[in-house]
Amino acid sequence: RGAAGVTLSRTSQGLATAGVPISRAQISAGDLIIYYGGAHVGVAIDNNSVVHAPTPGQTVKISPINSMPIYAIRHIG
Repeated sequence: RGAAGVTLSRTSQGLATAGVPISRAQISAGDLIIYYGGAHVGVAIDNNSVVHAPTPGQTVKISPINSMPIYAIRHIG
């Protein structure tokens, strides 16, 4: 368990089943947004924006949540 009492997978596929599923309307800061069939993960900043690392070697970016195809949305806590 981590400092917050939560253990997370290190893989995007594992994160796609972590916590509890929530709807697009329920997203709040800290929720995981899983994209592309479970191949990419971002963290919600709010109900409209996500922070993510697009590809290895690129700078972390802030993008609209709907800018990529959403596969799952998970609340950890």
